[in-house]
Amino acid sequence: MTAINYDNWLEANQQYLHEAISGLHEYLGHHLQDNQITGEKGDQPVHAVKERRLPDHEITPPPTLQTLCNTFSLSEFERDVILICAGVELDSGFASLIAVLQNKQQPASPTFGLILSLLPNAHWSALTPDAPSRRWRMIELGIGNGFTTSRLSIDERVLHYLTGVPQMDARLLGLVRPLSMSPNIPNSHNVIAERMVTAWSGDKLGTQRPVIQLCARNMEDIRAVAARACYQAGVELFAINSRDIPDNAAERDALARLWERESALESVILLVECDDTTKVANVVSFASNMSAAIIFSSREPLPLPGQRMLRLDVPQAEPAEQITLWHHALGSSAKRLNGQIQRLVSQFNLGADAIYAASAQAMNDGAGLSDEDMGVRLWETCRYSARQRLDELAQRIEP
Repeated sequence: MTAINYDNWLEANQQYLHEAISGLHEYLGHHLQDNQITGEKGDQPVHAVKERRLPDHEITPPPTLQTLCNTFSLSEFERDVILICAGVELDSGFASLIAVLQNKQQPASPTFGLILSLLPNAHWSALTPDAPSRRWRMIELGIGNGFTTSRLSIDERVLHYLTGVPQMDARLLGLVRPLSMSPNIPNSHNVIAERMVTAWSGDKLGTQRPVIQLCARNMEDIRAVAARACYQAGVELFAINSRDIPDNAAERDALARLWERESALESVILLVECDDTTKVANVVSFASNMSAAIIFSSREPLPLPGQRMLRLDVPQAEPAEQITLWHHALGSSAKRLNGQIQRLVSQFNLGADAIYAASAQAMNDGAGLSDEDMGVRLWETCRYSARQRLDELAQRIEP
């Protein structure tokens, strides 16, 4: 979607949401008028009230409210609960109406008890912990004297999503990091990326997707392969270190639900980097019962019992493939090295990301240097990169 098209869609989406909330506002306003006339607060709206409908104009892509309902199989009642909570946040007049309906002077949050008395097609099953709006943490329960009197609020991430503003859940931002794709990877690694894309095809929320386990001596190779596969699949790749997966079971399950919801709201896939063998149990628990696509990376195969798993070994790039990567990364500067690329490949076994990073660093530092000094600078950069990898490995195996 181009910037102009996105701006047009964003405006249309927000108009759709505004009309949906306004329609609900009008509907509840009629309910208040009926009660003022009859003096029977809490009665259901009379049948003379016109049936409320959602906006009927089409938007491409579909409005986020529609997508949210379809993705998580929300009922009309669950949809309206979310709309009421969103309306309180987005429209001060809506918040005031909710307060009046509860005989309060100041704007107030809705409660399940109030909503059950106001909306048609209300069903108690929508309030259970396993109901979509609560399982996926779209609605938060606040303080109250009882379950039906607890204040309700919409999750911040879901509110941003409904307004069309892409914003990852703040609780994930400190744990996961985005990974970008290398401009080129070896052909042997491209084959593995294509197999991953095939494994993901046809998957939907609620169906157990295959867990993909990538094994390699060089973790950079795994990141490059995973990033290429995600690019081909049209999704973004994020990574988390296994050490950041909580030891506490409840916190671990909460993190899994948040990520699974994120993967349903946006086109994202998670790479769990398992460089700590003491965390295998946490990793297995984290992946269990998660329908979102997930990738595990490790140097040795991980025991993942009960998982529908596809294990792929990422081989080291052949010397000829590494030479090709160096030429791509260095561009016209490769001619200045006078055969030194072969020496680099024979001495350093770097992945695609490291090769491109070393090339960029050397070309930046080597501007104005002689060809010989340029080669020395590149050699030093590669040696530093290789030393970093050894230091990381030493930290992992330290007793």
